[in-house]
Amino acid sequence: MLNLDSRSKSKLLWIGTLLTPAIAVQIVRFMIGGGPADASAATTPAPLPITAAAPENARPLSTAQAKAVGWLLSRKQTLGLRSPMDYPDALPEPSAEPPPQERPAPPVATASGPSRAPGSLTITALMSGGSPDDSIVSINHKLYHVGDEIVPHWKILGIDVPSRTVTISGPEGQSIELSLAIAEN
Repeated sequence: MLNLDSRSKSKLLWIGTLLTPAIAVQIVRFMIGGGPADASAATTPAPLPITAAAPENARPLSTAQAKAVGWLLSRKQTLGLRSPMDYPDALPEPSAEPPPQERPAPPVATASGPSRAPGSLTITALMSGGSPDDSIVSINHKLYHVGDEIVPHWKILGIDVPSRTVTISGPEGQSIELSLAIAEN
């Protein structure tokens, strides 16, 4: 028997635990005689016909749904399934342009206090930690903790995640409270 220390025994036990299922599958495969070489080729089933019959209690189709069903019925039936990326069929032209989507306004920080604020500071995210000192704030897409210097001579005094505010202090003792403004739709 090998004279191994406990760490080596533990490593060997983990390796054995990981390899045992693979070895067992190979033994069973050898005994039964199965494998990739013995597999039969798959046959392609006949495609199911697409019908436009609807159940009795179905709601009438909208114009867009009726066009989609018409397009599906007009497509040629193939004998097998294939990837749509392999010789893709031409898609029908859209009849109307989709409405422009409105993007919500990004969160904006508002400053209250002395007007000598350092540049434009925008709170982009707040994340709570286990304690108030472990919280993290993202200002202008950079991460900061309590006590970190944002810009020269301006440090973070506190991060209050529930009220979405961050207090920073300046070189002359002034403090500014930045708040995360939530965009309303």
